[in-house]
Amino acid sequence: MSGQTTSKTKATAPENEPTIIMERHVNASPEAVYAAWSNPDAFAQWMGPNGFTITMKAMDFRVGGLCRYIMHAPDGTNYGNRHKYRELKRASRIAYTHSSDIDNDPEAFEVTVDLIEQDGGTLVRIHSVFPSLERLRELKKIGAVEFGKQSWDKLAAWVENHSRSVGTSSGPAS
Repeated sequence: MSGQTTSKTKATAPENEPTIIMERHVNASPEAVYAAWSNPDAFAQWMGPNGFTITMKAMDFRVGGLCRYIMHAPDGTNYGNRHKYRELKRASRIAYTHSSDIDNDPEAFEVTVDLIEQDGGTLVRIHSVFPSLERLRELKKIGAVEFGKQSWDKLAAWVENHSRSVGTSSGPAS
């Protein structure tokens, strides 16, 4: 990976824990940020690091539902991804298991996204817990922290530019 971005996303990855916590302030309401996660067309626009594109396979945005997509890298490599939703609280929390698009993925990890109303916008806090410290170290070596920052910066930019058009009716009201 060449160089770092000038990201506004703050990342914390303690050396002795299999955890990455990222925070990014978004100049839009928690409802608009939630809608960007729950709308498959919006999701495909912002998800993934810079230069990557997304092809959506399915999105069933409900507890127990799956979001399946292919992340296309600039070099032509395709990465299957799957989110299985564990918890959805409208405009405040999205929690899911993230894996390759395979059943019983041993490298799956847990993600909790909290949307906190703050300073006229939303503090997006993404807490990822990996299956082992060794796995997290491998991911950090290939740029996972920087790639995550790029994704959350893209989320912020997309929501800030589209918050009026994403509406407030996407996803379950749970």
